[in-house]
Amino acid sequence: MLTTGIIYPERLDENKRIQFEANLFLEINATQTGARSELKQSIELLLKPFSTVAIAKAVVSMLNEEGPLETCLEEYFYEKGKIKTTSIVSYGLKPIVKLGGEDSLFKLWSNPNKRELSNGKNHLLLEIYRKFCTKEINKILAAYKQDIPSKLWTTNQKISKFLTPTSINGLISCLRLLIQNNKTGEIDYYKEKLKEINKFKFENYKSSQWNSLGTELYNTYFS
Repeated sequence: MLTTGIIYPERLDENKRIQFEANLFLEINATQTGARSELKQSIELLLKPFSTVAIAKAVVSMLNEEGPLETCLEEYFYEKGKIKTTSIVSYGLKPIVKLGGEDSLFKLWSNPNKRELSNGKNHLLLEIYRKFCTKEINKILAAYKQDIPSKLWTTNQKISKFLTPTSINGLISCLRLLIQNNKTGEIDYYKEKLKEINKFKFENYKSSQWNSLGTELYNTYFS
């Protein structure tokens, strides 16, 4: 086994060391066996916190800390029996947290300084935006959970299809359409609209049909 040792200048701070090591890892894996997608997303969160992927990765962690999906999401490779998050970050959250567009939470965010995020410098503002995105997504998730029998609110896909990457991405895709059509609201509004969603056949949709699922949810419950 070959090993590489790195000698840093004594005064180099810890963040600079971590960033260097993460960049080195990515450079090595660009030409060798590819690293796992979730690991690449975690590294991007360290190196490029203002990127859309990094914001999405941060939001998925916050959804896992508090709200209807608390402790349900897989953040580390050794966690078993949880919802895998790679596709949720890439195809669910990334489009809805992007810093622009008519279907992004950025459109809803009323912070007067939000344009500063494009400069990639204001970390406090970035954290405020992450929290805003998490709060808005949790509103529709809370309404969704309200109508699902507790025994079916499980990540065991043999029992239920309500907590899968496909169903979560479909719900987020639906939220994008709500933003685009100015139909977002508070939890009670979503609860009223999503009545009887427990009867919806999520099992009819495969992993690549997130947008089709989102459109069907929007047409069924919000049109």
